[in-house]
Amino acid sequence: DLPVDAAIIAGGLSNAGSFAFIRTTTPLGLPRRCGTVEPATRNYRGAMKNTAYLLLAAALCTTGYLAVFAVKRHLWPSSILLVEGALLLLAFAPVVVVALVISCRKRTLTVEGSVAVFVIFLLSTACFNLTVPAIFDRSVSLYLLNALDNSPNGMTEQAVQEELMRIYFDQNYAVRKRLHEQVRSGSVRYDGARYQVTENGRTIMAVARFLSRLYNLDPRIVEERTRADRLLAPDDSHSPAPD
Repeated sequence: DLPVDAAIIAGGLSNAGSFAFIRTTTPLGLPRRCGTVEPATRNYRGAMKNTAYLLLAAALCTTGYLAVFAVKRHLWPSSILLVEGALLLLAFAPVVVVALVISCRKRTLTVEGSVAVFVIFLLSTACFNLTVPAIFDRSVSLYLLNALDNSPNGMTEQAVQEELMRIYFDQNYAVRKRLHEQVRSGSVRYDGARYQVTENGRTIMAVARFLSRLYNLDPRIVEERTRADRLLAPDDSHSPAPD
């Protein structure tokens, strides 16, 4: 499921961000103030205060981005949430850089502290873009939960499948929406009657198939049909029945 993969990626980014933050602010000891260090035996309370100050600055930058994202979604929504969030981040990042430069000139932050704030801001917004848009816009699991939540008496498996087809694929235009996304991204071309994969799309599929074989993923998603059928026969081990 895409949100699960996104959550794993987000966790890795968070760990990288934590390392970058600690390495930037405390390479030799504890910070005396934002971006500076002194021996670890001094100023523990000041170190905690300054660390909290850096995190607060990063949180303010991230909150500003999320607020602008929310306003844009209401005024000028885009059909591809993930791309929209990435483009908005590219546009918003220079604003954060200018604010941090001003803080450095006013000696509110040092250069090292500003770098730490900017790294945390980038990683936190990247985690948001990799998880929230994927969950709310593309998660089949969320659609299933919503269908069950709107059925007080429960649903059979066949009823869930029918409801998923009706809401996710028909009412949400899932296939048409994704075809248009792929055309816009250059992975698919449309000649007025048929859709065909481009060289860019074939490159993406080659990478996806390599990763699928490397991590033993469900071959029906990315493998060629004949190979997928051969891998799954006679035992479909990738589709276990529920307990």
